[in-house]
Amino acid sequence: MDPKVLIEAMQDPQMRHAAMVHFPIVLSALGMLLALASAIFLGKNHTLRWVAFSLFAMMYVSVKFAQDSGELAEGAVGGMLAMNEPFNDQLHDHESMAQKLWWMAILCGLLVALSAFPMKMFRVATAWAAVLAGAGTTFWVALTAHQGGVLVYEHGAGAPSFLVPAITEVMDDLLVGNDGNAMAVRVDDPRMTHFREHVKPLLRDVCIACHNSNKARSDLDQTSITKLFEGGMSGPAVIPGNPDESWLIIAVRHEEDMEMPPNGDKLSDEVIEHLTKWIRDGAVWESLGEPVPKEDPSGGSENADGP
Repeated sequence: MDPKVLIEAMQDPQMRHAAMVHFPIVLSALGMLLALASAIFLGKNHTLRWVAFSLFAMMYVSVKFAQDSGELAEGAVGGMLAMNEPFNDQLHDHESMAQKLWWMAILCGLLVALSAFPMKMFRVATAWAAVLAGAGTTFWVALTAHQGGVLVYEHGAGAPSFLVPAITEVMDDLLVGNDGNAMAVRVDDPRMTHFREHVKPLLRDVCIACHNSNKARSDLDQTSITKLFEGGMSGPAVIPGNPDESWLIIAVRHEEDMEMPPNGDKLSDEVIEHLTKWIRDGAVWESLGEPVPKEDPSGGSENADGP
């Protein structure tokens, strides 16, 4: 594998989290095996005991790093997934399960340490208790990791950002339903035709001149449907199926003390209706491509301010 690809992947929060979660899995399993070996020797082998203790201590630290990377990965989830209620429910379950691993690692380490007690019955009892706790912890870590896998393979969370353009080339025709889910749309679907003829040119050639990743007025980037879902300072710019509460429509209608385009020239009622219909019908989307430059009277080119 190309090292550059690996380095780039590790810079993505979700890919980094996917790598970090393997450490608690490995450390918990090794700790449990060493605790088992120590119990078989009735807790008399000091080396086995303290190596097992060290592994559970390292597991505790690795859980901390995995949870921190998980919070960053969660922050990188947006758009359609962030609006998906089943996804959010499973994400909450995954987080709740992961939080218990702190205490499990502490319990396992404590039991292993207590097996150093000189009284034989107590030493043997705690040594075998550490084995049981370690087995339960290993199972719980695997279950938590499986729950994370469900988020990836059933909901599509965790696709690295550097792969998104490639994914978009394969499936750039999306219909975003009212539940926030995406599904394939035929290229000849009338909603896609409407978007391409009446909405896409406006967004591409007018609006994104002021609302893009480099120049996001009012913190609004209109270059992708995900960014439109996230919205700007006022809230979501697009709410599929609900144009009246979408700030993009509120702004072009000159409501709520908002006026877009900002030069005071209100869009025609026909254009506003095109935008409204697009959102009402589910906000079908495909990549906008590069904006078309507008010629100015002086002979140069410029893009007009847009909504």
